[in-house]
Amino acid sequence: MIKLLIWLGITVLLIILAGPIGLIIGIGIGILMIIGSLTEAIGEALSGLFELRSNKDCPACGERIKRKATVCKYCRTDLSTVENE
Repeated sequence: MIKLLIWLGITVLLIILAGPIGLIIGIGIGILMIIGSLTEAIGEALSGLFELRSNKDCPACGERIKRKATVCKYCRTDLSTVENE
């Protein structure tokens, strides 16, 4: 919502200062903002998928730890003695 208000403000200012060319520039800025938001959302989704594959929950305390860990860094449980799920 804030990004939309900022974009509208910039577009109106550009229209006042530069006329029709300001409208074109404002639309271009809007398109770049949309592309930036989409890129950010895709990046967050992909990093979430990577995190799911490279981490697991500690069976003792439930904290997220690296999948290859042999000892939980939070509760110090020896994971080699705990059953694999």
